[in-house]
Amino acid sequence: MPETSAFKQLVTSMFENGGDFSKFSSSQRSQAIKCFVKESYPHFLVSDGYHYVPVYFTKKAVDDFKARNSKVNIVDLKT
Repeated sequence: MPETSAFKQLVTSMFENGGDFSKFSSSQRSQAIKCFVKESYPHFLVSDGYHYVPVYFTKKAVDDFKARNSKVNIVDLKT
């Protein structure tokens, strides 16, 4: 039986918990996941190389990113 990817488990858990990360088990919260931004314009698409998930950011998340990374345009995160 093939091993389920950590990326797929994370996304499944996110849906099962209504997007509440605090409801994840401690092992899920500490698990390292390697993924990348496949596309950043016109929409973000994040992948682990096999599974793809469209990503939507809250205004606060975008504002926080801009505050920490003033020299990087968020749509330049592809790859």
